[in-house]
Amino acid sequence: MIFLIGALVASTASASFAGVADVWYAVGSGQFQMISLDTAGIGFYFVLPLSILSLRFVEKYGDWLDYVQEKFSALIVSGPTGVYFNGVLDANEEDAIWVYMRLAVLMLMNVIMGITMVNSLCPLSGYLFGRTYTHGQPYTGKIAVCVDYACFKSITETERNGLFKILNAAKSKDGKNKDIKAVLNINVSSTDLAEHKEDIQKLRKEGHEIVITIDGSSVNSINVAYQSYATIFDGASPTWYHTGHNMSGSVPRCHSMTSMLELRSAMWSNYITSVKDAESLKEGLEKHRGGSFVYVHASQSCDVLAILKRVLELLEDASFVPASLTLVAKEDNTMVL
Repeated sequence: MIFLIGALVASTASASFAGVADVWYAVGSGQFQMISLDTAGIGFYFVLPLSILSLRFVEKYGDWLDYVQEKFSALIVSGPTGVYFNGVLDANEEDAIWVYMRLAVLMLMNVIMGITMVNSLCPLSGYLFGRTYTHGQPYTGKIAVCVDYACFKSITETERNGLFKILNAAKSKDGKNKDIKAVLNINVSSTDLAEHKEDIQKLRKEGHEIVITIDGSSVNSINVAYQSYATIFDGASPTWYHTGHNMSGSVPRCHSMTSMLELRSAMWSNYITSVKDAESLKEGLEKHRGGSFVYVHASQSCDVLAILKRVLELLEDASFVPASLTLVAKEDNTMVL
């Protein structure tokens, strides 16, 4: 029970911070930590006075509260045969075990719901161990479209040319982003850099952002990809790391590794695995007007090509420009004292 109470308090606090940051649409770990600190401060200045007032209330109306608590406890704690009589539980050991099990299950259900809520609202481990982004600044008219090179490499040259033709036509109609070149963000692993070096160099030369990602479940592959990137591109360092579609890429060790390498971690606002899923992008475009990270992942190249074309069509209809992660999520200004 002590473990469950501690887990419930921790998950409730985490879910509260995550919920507030989600409402305020925090951009990156820096803003999440700032909003969480403000939330904790507000809780301290409101909860502490309320606690003092509650103690004064109990001191004045303690007898009446004891009576209400006794009646309420009789409804909850009484087992199949145990009942309250004059404030004393008349129950055998079997009833006590039954009551304890019910309370433990109730606590466990709340803990599970709390953990699920936290995971659905924000990548908490990423915010604690690295610099993680699920989206960039809103109202910019720029969207980051990310795709794994493992899915992209099997697209033929003719299909690529057709896709890039659509990509180059994706220009902002309001003139705000008319000078920004439309590009994709290609996630490459250490194996991709070793086996397809020339193709990846060509993609980067065309202006696409090359983002390193984990290879399988090996955390060390992030460092290998970082070193390979520098070797292939004449000492240049990557700027971003993408967690990929597997949970192994978003564990705390990965975020800690990328933080040591001075990389920013990208996740996603929209995870699209089919053409049908692409329609869900419309809501985010209308609500935030830019800054979304769209992660396209499919098992077959034909599906990836169809999804990318549909995503680009939606962006063109909304007058948004698919840009690099660096432009969509700009670095926060540093305060120098």
